[in-house]
Amino acid sequence: MPARSVIFDSVSKFDGVRRSFLKTREYQQMAGRAGRRGMDEHGFVYANVDWPFNGYDDVARIMTGEVEPINSQFNLSYATLLSLYSRLGEETLRACEESFANFEAERARGGRRSGPHEPYGRMVDQVRRRIGLLKRLGHIDRAGAVTEKGEFARKINGYELQAAESMFSGLLGALDSDLLAVHAAAIVFEARRGEWYSKLDRRFLRRVKNSTNSIVERIRDLERKSGIAMLSKEADFRLSSVVLAWKHGAALDELEKHTSSAQGDIIRGLRLTLQLLRQIETAMPAERGDDRLRANLIEAMMNIKRDEVDAERQLRA
Repeated sequence: MPARSVIFDSVSKFDGVRRSFLKTREYQQMAGRAGRRGMDEHGFVYANVDWPFNGYDDVARIMTGEVEPINSQFNLSYATLLSLYSRLGEETLRACEESFANFEAERARGGRRSGPHEPYGRMVDQVRRRIGLLKRLGHIDRAGAVTEKGEFARKINGYELQAAESMFSGLLGALDSDLLAVHAAAIVFEARRGEWYSKLDRRFLRRVKNSTNSIVERIRDLERKSGIAMLSKEADFRLSSVVLAWKHGAALDELEKHTSSAQGDIIRGLRLTLQLLRQIETAMPAERGDDRLRANLIEAMMNIKRDEVDAERQLRA
């Protein structure tokens, strides 16, 4: 989203193994959002430089250095594959093979090579494995048609398997609006290392946590057995207390009692939760008649979409 100002609280990041400086490409992609077209004459970019650990040469390279080449990280999502399959059926794999081959040929003519992690053969193999998993999970039937579950999944962005399996297992229909919000947050949220989060009562959380973990771990286990390289995200319930406090009217400043996360990270987590709830409600088949579930989803969305989390309101302001 374009903004008047972009702020970097650091010019380095932790990747799960080590701390390293931002790439010039990463810095420019984020800094380039500063300045709203038609609204701001100038955009402003602020960076917190931690002297003496961040030296002049490092900072200059990040901000003004030569942009690094982009290696191919081609990865078709399950939703994309389902959309292709709904139009092409069993011809989907052949179409992907031709697309990958053309992509490789263009890079070769340009004197470039694909990234070391995603050569042509591996791309095709991963597509084949993902299609096989979608069939095993019932998103594609034996006749090669996308099922009702598959149609639902292809309307979800990024968390299609977790959402679809939760929906068609009956889990979502058994949850009230509070637990639907907690469930959605667990699907989309990924805690930063070193941050603390207050915990909810175990008896309350157990109503949704055990079922959600069981569904997600089954998906990940099948992905491992299928040889799929990038597993679906694990469920992370650490934002649960924050989500419920916000849903029940807490101000943004009050959420400091529930987590050490920065306010920007909290807002992002709540917006992702809201987005998934909206996608689930939109993707629900109208003929299923899940009026209670739809009402609970709408209630959860209405309570979360307020104040700083309401991106449309913030943009208008």
